[in-house]
Order: sequence, then structure tokens, then C-alpha cells
Amino acid sequence: MNFNPVISTFFIQIILAAAELSSDRPKCEEITVPMCRGIGYNMTSMPNQFHHEKQDEAGMEAHQFWPLVEISCSDDLKLFLCSMYTPICMEDYPGRLPACRSVCERAHAGCAAIMLTYGFPWPESMDCNNFPVYPGTPEQLCMDQKNGESPGPVKPLKPSNLSPFQPSTTASYPLSTLATSTFNSISNNSVKNSASGLRECPCNCRPPMIPINIQSDYYKHINSGGIIDCAQPCQTNLFFSKQEQSKSSMVITIIALCSLFGSLMVIFTYLTDCERFCYPERSIIFLSTSYLMVSVGFLAPKFFDSTAITCDTNKLLYAGFGTPTWECTVVFALIFFFSMAASFWWIILTFSWFLSASLKWTAEAINDYSPYFHMIAWGIPFMKTCLVIFMQAIDGEPLAGICFVGNLNSHLLMRFIIVPLCTYLIVGIIFLFAGLISIVRIRRAIREQIRHFTDKFGLDKLMVRIIIFSILHIVPMVLVIICNYYQYSYGSVWETHYTCACNPSRIETPYVTIYLFKYIMLLVPGITNFFWILSAKTIKSWWHCISRTLCCCCRNNERDFTSFWN
Repeated sequence: MNFNPVISTFFIQIILAAAELSSDRPKCEEITVPMCRGIGYNMTSMPNQFHHEKQDEAGMEAHQFWPLVEISCSDDLKLFLCSMYTPICMEDYPGRLPACRSVCERAHAGCAAIMLTYGFPWPESMDCNNFPVYPGTPEQLCMDQKNGESPGPVKPLKPSNLSPFQPSTTASYPLSTLATSTFNSISNNSVKNSASGLRECPCNCRPPMIPINIQSDYYKHINSGGIIDCAQPCQTNLFFSKQEQSKSSMVITIIALCSLFGSLMVIFTYLTDCERFCYPERSIIFLSTSYLMVSVGFLAPKFFDSTAITCDTNKLLYAGFGTPTWECTVVFALIFFFSMAASFWWIILTFSWFLSASLKWTAEAINDYSPYFHMIAWGIPFMKTCLVIFMQAIDGEPLAGICFVGNLNSHLLMRFIIVPLCTYLIVGIIFLFAGLISIVRIRRAIREQIRHFTDKFGLDKLMVRIIIFSILHIVPMVLVIICNYYQYSYGSVWETHYTCACNPSRIETPYVTIYLFKYIMLLVPGITNFFWILSAKTIKSWWHCISRTLCCCCRNNERDFTSFWN
């Protein structure tokens, strides 16, 4: 059988993932920020010039200027703001298309004086000198609906028309499709019809969040709750109390120890009777080895200083900002590399079942391709691990006290965790169902040939074992994906609980049970593997091994005793 297509598929996946991460070509998406709908274009791309990676975050900051838009201090203000926060995106034009300097100057002329009335200068990030002069150049075009018109006379506005507010590079409520979700639900009408609520919602990097020196290029991309140059603290957990952390740590430790014990028993059973485990079952041995090391990764922080793993000075370790310690790198490598390897061994296990049941391959024939299995199952996770380390994508997770990828960056979470896990799960399920269908056909053929079918070949028992074992692996994998998607969807929103002085009851923090459940489900397969090998044969092999060991020791003691008296 030719395995080149299989190997090529996985390598192409890695290459495409790396290419996507490094590509600057924008991906167009429909505008969901209410203020920027119907402004002359309806497609945008993220990140914008303020490094907002989601429209939620862009909407938080853009809508701080809503009071100015509402009083129409400048007809160009809305277009000017939206050109920065939701930049226009065209599939046939890969570059950015900013507003022209004339648009900025007209917005500045109409609104800057009003902002100064309340003690707030025009933001430096909106300096008109940073925008191209109309009509632009062939290398950098720009847009202006008024064809470069100069600022006209400013129309007078009464100060009473505007309540105090503080626009800056900060955030407000998330204003996109999250508004209709069951978590952190916020009505869009509160933005469209009630500017007063936004005026009373100042957002900034306030304690316990840690402001980062904005002059330092090293930290310029850190974004917490939509606020630039603001990081989560390390010593204080924003979302979970000390009691929740303590209980979660205890539960994770117990589950990790159980997974460690179950995996060790599987490996011990294999060592006592190696010839008993041929492919496809031999894949379970390497699956257990992977979960053994994942368990070690979760237990390792108990022997290190937690701040040395998850912290970068006084803040959490962020992807791309700070060099992880060797303890952090070791913990990350153990958990990430071996959890990905476990997913590949799950695919190889189902693929081996498929070869055996559907294509009638013998164990010896499958074993001939074991070098390819090892190359795929260990090689690709190793490449992915090196890629994450090279990209400095490791960050800290304080609840479990581990280093991983995607804890503080939703895009990395999607690309390195959610998408690969979904892919591996689907591929494994396809091979699993193909193998089960073949076993059902074999059983039906035997039943037709033998009138009194008594399951002589043990097919019914094998099917039940495969189904139960598969459920015990598929369900935890699905739950891990769901928990990660929950974090991906609401991670940036939870931080606004601390960055915005709005009604805290309207913004939920994450459920500790969901976070804890993610880690439990990540470790559970290490326990369930033990039930596959638990049988009368296993107990007998243990007994023979223990008997041989004890007898050998007894004989050695007897010889020593005899030689002593002689």
C-alpha cells in the first residue's frame, strides 16, 4: 500500500497552516459593527491598524466616538472612524485603502474643538499627517467621497448637546453578533438608540490589569479586552478565586495521577507480554505512552514555582511577548507534543482497524508499515511543536499552572488547537465507521452461511469493545473541542469586565467548571485505555510476571543463604 498521499496530506496541512499565519493578504468578512453599517462599503478585514483581531474589539473602541457621531460635529467623522476600525476590504485589491488626509482634516476641524471643550485632545493615532494626500499614489490609494475638499466653516454646537466622554485607544461593550448570544448579551439598540450609556462607560487599563509601556515596541501588540498595551496580571487571577484555583489544581492533580497510573498499567502489561499486542491493538500502547507524558506535563508544575512557568515578570506570559522559561517550555512541549501525538495514534488505531476489517490485512502486513506510523505520529507533532516555539506562540494559563498555545490569543487557539483536533477527530471517525461497517458485513455473511450462529469468531464481542472504546475516546475529544471553542468565542469579552467601568452584572466571567472540564477530558483517555486491556489474559500475564520475579528472588536468596553457611 502506498502511504505517500497520507504523509503528503499531513505535511500539506502544516505548510498551509504556517503559510496562513505568515500571510498578510486580508480575508474579507461582512461588517458587524453597528456604527459602520451602510457607510458605502460592507466588507472589512481584520486585524485593523490598531491590532484589533476581531470586530468585537474594534466596535468596543470605535463606539466611544458615538456621541460625536450622534451630534454630527462632522459629516466625515463616521467614514473616517470606520476606515480605521473596519477598513474596507476588496478581494481584488490586497492592500489597505485608508481615508485621505482631507477626510481626516474635515473630521478634525469639526470635532477636535468639541473634544477639547471636555479636556480631551485629538488622539495621536489619528494624526492627519499619517494619511495620504488625495488622490493618493499608485502605491497607496486613498478614499474621499468629497474628492479632497478642504475643511469648511465649523457649525456651532451647544456644549449641552454632548455629555462628557473619553475617547482613546480603549474599549467599550462588544458590539457584534455576540449581542444575540446567551452569554454576555447586549442589545444593539443600547448603542444605536442610547448614547448616554456609552458616555458613562469609560474603558481603560485599570487595576488589576497591568498597563504596559506604550513606547516599547516589544509590547505594542498586547491587547486585553480591546485595550492596547494592557496585560493580565500574573499574581492575581482575573477570572477565578483562590479557592477555585486550589480546588481545580487538586482535581487536575488527581485526574493526572489516575491517567498516569492507567497508562503505566497498559505499558506494564505490554512489557509482560509483547507478543500479545499486534496491530491494530499495538497502537493503544503508544496512545497510552502519549497520555502518560501528558499526565507528566500536568503534574510537572507541582514541582516548579508556578510564577516561573506562567509569568513574565508581573504579568502573564503572552504569545510573542517575552521569552518563556525552560520550565514553561518543558511543560508546553510535554502537553502539546504528546496530546497531538495521541490524536495521531488515535487515527492510526482506527486506520489499522479499517485495514484489518475492510481490506483484510493481517497483523504482520500492518506491522510492515509501522515505521510510517511512527514517522507520522511523532514527526508531525514535533514539527508543530517546533513551529509554535519558533513563533513564540506559547502563553501562560494560571488555572492549571501550565504553558500552552492559544490561552490568551484566540487566533492561535483556533489554528493550532481547534481546527487540528476537529480534523483528527473527523478522520478517525471516518476510518472507525468504515471498519465497523466491514465487521457488520462479515458477521452478516457468516450468519447466512451458518444457520445456528453462535458468535464463534467473537465478532459481537469485538464490535461491542470497539464501540465502547471509541465512545470513551470520541466523547472526551468532542468535549475538549467544545470547551476550547467556548474560550475562543468569549475570551476577549470576559476581559472587558475589568477594563470597562460598566455594569459588571451584564458581563459574565468564564465558568470555572468548563475550564476544569477541558483539562479533565484531555486526561481521561489515559484512564480509559486501561479498560481495553483489562481482561483475564491481562491478569494472568501480571500473575506470571509477578510469579517469575518472586521465584527468581527466592532462588537468589536461597543460593545466598546456602553459600553463606557453606
